[in-house]
Amino acid sequence: MHKYIKVSPNFHIILNKADRFRTELNIEFSSGGSYFEKDHQKGLTHLLEHSQLNATQKFSKKELNRLLFEKDIYRNASTSIMTEGITMSGHKDDFNEMLELILSFGFNPTIDQSIVDIEKQIVLREISDRKGNPGYRLSRFIYESVYEKGSKELLEVLGNEKIVEQADVASLMEIHKRILEESHFVISAVGGGVDEQKIINEVEKLSLRFDSSKTHPIDMDGQNKFLDFKYKPIVSDLAHEQSIIIMFMPCTVNFGNRAIRDIAWELLFSYPEGVFYKIMREELGLLYSIDGSFDESLQMLAVRMSGEIGNAKKLVEEASKI
Repeated sequence: MHKYIKVSPNFHIILNKADRFRTELNIEFSSGGSYFEKDHQKGLTHLLEHSQLNATQKFSKKELNRLLFEKDIYRNASTSIMTEGITMSGHKDDFNEMLELILSFGFNPTIDQSIVDIEKQIVLREISDRKGNPGYRLSRFIYESVYEKGSKELLEVLGNEKIVEQADVASLMEIHKRILEESHFVISAVGGGVDEQKIINEVEKLSLRFDSSKTHPIDMDGQNKFLDFKYKPIVSDLAHEQSIIIMFMPCTVNFGNRAIRDIAWELLFSYPEGVFYKIMREELGLLYSIDGSFDESLQMLAVRMSGEIGNAKKLVEEASKI
């Protein structure tokens, strides 16, 4: 059974106690993603995430790695366009230690230049691998032909290699300071050994560092804007025998009726009985695959279809009929 506790306007606890040997802890920073970077910071949020789980004020990098290895404690972090998340999991008997570590990683990171320089090389390798990937290059070519500059879909979490190369501790801590000033913090604990009062006590102490009278806005959507087009064929020298067709369908959804989009998706596109899927794949054999997403800023349902390039025109014609 989930339990929600609001400690202050921007600190939230979610608990799900269970009779299990393992437990998992998570922190989500609502404004921790790359969407909130300034132009001179592109990639620094991702580099911060790489760098802030390597040491604490209590443990050096070597000591921390040994502790995690000996106790079989898992740690990881991730950066998305909108949020940053940190997770730890391990045996229920180590709950208190994991709680101390994850709060240290999130709110009091210990970062020195030697850690930044090591993580920097990993991030730069990821950027290099991405740029050499033909699928990525084709996707970028398509997105840049469809969306206006500044749209969420054009953001690259990995960032700019020149900015990453020049990163130092001060530039990362500037990012971290902004995240703490602008985010809501969702702290969750699931599994065995969850000490509810311990979490509340630690979070209450943390919340004293922040202006508890301020309720921070939560921007989880970002904005997308189309370039001016109704029908837009895009041909790239990277294209091969497969075509990808994306249809944007008006789908006005608000908080009160948002379940409609899930119902519509099930009726039209789900495997194996969705009307659209059944006709396009089972009866006409035009589709390799179909997936999609809903964009709240555009109020559009984006339906992504792939099939043989020789069938592209027919695929568009039949999809439009449906």
